[in-house]
Amino acid sequence: MKIPAMIAAELRRLTATRMSVIALVALMLVPVLYGGLYLWANQDPYGHFSEVPVALVDLDEGSGTGGDAAQYGSQVSQQLIDGHAFDWRAMSAADAATSLHEGTVDFIVTIPSDFSAALVSSGGSAPRQATIGLQTNDANNYLASTIGTQAVEKIRRSVAELVGQEAASRLLGGLADIRAQLVQASDGATTLADGAAQVAGGSTTLAQGTAALAQGAGTLTDGANQVAAGAAQVADGARRVSAGTATLDGYADRAASAGQQVVAALPQARADIATLLADRGVDQATIDRVLAALDPIGDAAVTGNNRLQAAVSQVDQLASGAAQVASGAAQVSA
Repeated sequence: MKIPAMIAAELRRLTATRMSVIALVALMLVPVLYGGLYLWANQDPYGHFSEVPVALVDLDEGSGTGGDAAQYGSQVSQQLIDGHAFDWRAMSAADAATSLHEGTVDFIVTIPSDFSAALVSSGGSAPRQATIGLQTNDANNYLASTIGTQAVEKIRRSVAELVGQEAASRLLGGLADIRAQLVQASDGATTLADGAAQVAGGSTTLAQGTAALAQGAGTLTDGANQVAAGAAQVADGARRVSAGTATLDGYADRAASAGQQVVAALPQARADIATLLADRGVDQATIDRVLAALDPIGDAAVTGNNRLQAAVSQVDQLASGAAQVASGAAQVSA
């Protein structure tokens, strides 16, 4: 028997009765229906996350007080709800557990009580990792674990962005304060240099007067007693100038030491800033821009320190000259 004849005979046998026809149609439709439903259900498995109900439990107690207070849990929760990546539903822990058991939500995301404290611990001596809880019920939806992993990844990105922005804002604010203080230190060093120059001019005038007094004492014999009394007064005034200059010299030395310490600490501070930004998740391009913005501040600190060291040298010379004037005036009085 030929193959076409065999196929025709088999079809006639399968369609001989009404039940045979129904069975044949059922056998043909079941695989088509199963395959069609499977393809329809998986045509875009991640395109409708916004319709997936998720319980969001925020237990974060915050960290710090006053200006250092941080409440990252509520900020992250609000960002997630506003983002509509899932159908987030803010609940208490008990309500979330009940909803998961009843199948009202597919899984639970929990922000623990120490969430903010763990995030800010990176700036202290005992840093620890912040965690986020994920609870699923595979009895309701065996894909909940897979989808929940996607939800946790979205939360991780939100946290990294939020903490990175906060760290950069605090760091730049602190650097602005440092810059203002360095400008004040530079202005103070300039004022100190101007004052030292004025004291040096007065000391020169005093030295010239003392020389004229010595010449008059050698020429005018009759006024020797008056010269001696005047020289004694000059010696007393010179000693006061010397004492005041010594005090100024001490202040100048402390200012010079402080300036040297600031300049010496600049390279380490720059490296610490780069390390801190990198630990907070800031990308290298942003770190380079921050360091480039800070370099003029370091250059200004070095320039101010150089001017301060020059002024201190002048003050040291002034102290030595004042001491010599006091000694010479005392000899003239004798």
